[in-house]
Amino acid sequence: MSDNPAFIFDTASVQRNRARGKRLGPDGDFLRVEIADRLQDRLLDINRQFTAPLDLGGDYDRFVGGENSSVTAEITDEPLGIAENSHDLIISNLNMHWVNDLPGLLV
Repeated sequence: MSDNPAFIFDTASVQRNRARGKRLGPDGDFLRVEIADRLQDRLLDINRQFTAPLDLGGDYDRFVGGENSSVTAEITDEPLGIAENSHDLIISNLNMHWVNDLPGLLV
């Protein structure tokens, strides 16, 4: 594994596009709303209460009404820096596929 990952995505452009999509409101987020709803349905099928969820990118909790009171973390090309065993659920709603170094993000 290389120390310098290939930068496939222009991070600044991705962030600009995300910001533009958020400004469009509900009409621009129809896909994230649908996926958040499906994720919520699947989580309800799990026979466990999550007490310390982490929402990577913040695009899950804001669409399900903050029911999980999860902590959000912004996704960048830098490692997340979260403490080991600090969360019992880590979820991302259509955000992690734009990361240049996904394994490096999760280290």
